Amino acid sequence: MKNYLIFALILLLFIAGLFFELYKIKPVDAAQRTIKVYIVGEVVKPGVYELEEDARIEDVIKVSGGLTEKANKEVINFAARLMDGEKIVVQATEEDKSALDIYSLSKKDWTGVKGIGDKKAELIMNYLLEHKNATLEDLVHIKGISKNNVESIIKYFNGE
Repeated sequence: MKNYLIFALILLLFIAGLFFELYKIKPVDAAQRTIKVYIVGEVVKPGVYELEEDARIEDVIKVSGGLTEKANKEVINFAARLMDGEKIVVQATEEDKSALDIYSLSKKDWTGVKGIGDKKAELIMNYLLEHKNATLEDLVHIKGISKNNVESIIKYFNGE
């Protein structure tokens, strides 16, 4: 019985090797894996850039031509890792001072919005912890937060 198992295992390995050889299947080298990132705002050349999988925000800023003079460097975490499909918004200094800091809002602030209860407030706050450059419009990507919720949030914080 033991001999049959060894023979079956060897045969299986041979067939797998033959399959990989015939179809030229090779693992992708880690250095060749890439992600695409969309960067907008106060950069010289906004757009979509393809970078290595382990790229950081400073890398996408470099390939986009660097920051403009208006860019608010104080709010950028240059060392943060990037994710495939991520959108990065580089804010201007003037806009940043007058803009709402959604990252500092408490659960009570979020539940003040019509249609946002404790559970949705927690979803939003967790999303913002994971997405350091998110905008109010990006909250629509949260499962459980509808487009109408996002519109209510924007109106609420714009004083409408």
